[in-house]
Amino acid sequence: MKKALSMAVVLALAIGFASCGQWKVSALKGKKLCSIPNASAPGGVMMDFNESGTFNQSFIVRVFDGKIYTADNLLKRLQVLGRGGEPLLVIGPSVSREDGGDVRQSSFNFSVIGEMAVDSHGSIYVQNRLMPSGGVMRSQRSEEIDFSPSYILVFDKSGGLLHTIGQKGSPDIPFYYIEDIQIDRHDRLFVVSRSFDTWSVYRFDKRKRDFYINLGAPDFRETEKEETYTGRIEGIRTFASGEDFLVSVAYYHGSRFKYRKIYDYSVEKGSRDERTVITIPDPKNELFNLVDDKYLYLWNVEGHKIKFAILNLDGNVINNVLVQVQDNKFYEDIFADESGQIYSAHVSRKDVEVMEWK
Repeated sequence: MKKALSMAVVLALAIGFASCGQWKVSALKGKKLCSIPNASAPGGVMMDFNESGTFNQSFIVRVFDGKIYTADNLLKRLQVLGRGGEPLLVIGPSVSREDGGDVRQSSFNFSVIGEMAVDSHGSIYVQNRLMPSGGVMRSQRSEEIDFSPSYILVFDKSGGLLHTIGQKGSPDIPFYYIEDIQIDRHDRLFVVSRSFDTWSVYRFDKRKRDFYINLGAPDFRETEKEETYTGRIEGIRTFASGEDFLVSVAYYHGSRFKYRKIYDYSVEKGSRDERTVITIPDPKNELFNLVDDKYLYLWNVEGHKIKFAILNLDGNVINNVLVQVQDNKFYEDIFADESGQIYSAHVSRKDVEVMEWK
């Protein structure tokens, strides 16, 4: 049976950073938080294995403020679990009292559930993607981007729907493909969205949109010795302050990779800072996370060893940390919570094991 590693993990650490910190590696220790069973009862997720035994990812696991959140597109529901996996809240189709027990429930009819974020009040922001034509849901691991329109649904901590957010705040215009949603420390929502050739960043204060910028290839062209390189955006990460965001751009000469640059954009100015945060010469390096508005996390995969390089905003390596994942799983995912704490999810036929790394 073919085992799959999350596409988000297939990255490599850039070499050549001029710092003695690049040689120091600290191994993180994994602590098992819980096992989420392959089950339809509250507290479980349904797994999709095809006839050949290949796993098709149909759910997402994330951690916010110490709680575990699952978005299950087979059961069409979102759940909040305690750190030990005990179900606290189920949003989706109603579950019988016999199956659900005393778990708090809130009825809602999701289409396709995508990205999630949670604010300081426990309100849940979740992408609801309208079903593609033909009614076929694509695998989360599909390399083909699904540009089906999406809205952001906002639920309170009890599961009640508060409101819906579209491109202008009111839900009249949906988003295109949503790459990420993030909440800053002032509980403002950032939505990173894509079309075929542009990326957009939105910021919402409650339901009001107070920032928007559209970025495309013309914004990232550089000339060296009469050669013009066109940049391709690969990822965007927002500062917790909500006043800046980072844009990671890869530059190519034809199909040949030249280098990658990470730019700092100011929300107030609506433009990028004159300084480049860092220039990276290795084609395998990408940005994983921004922590405490001060540190960039880059990562490298060597077999089942994942090594993160931690850099400051001047590009100096200050530490490396190692995560040892497992070798007998169908699928593994590495992710971080709002504070930058690293977690992982490991799928077997019977359950999903959630790990915390410190």
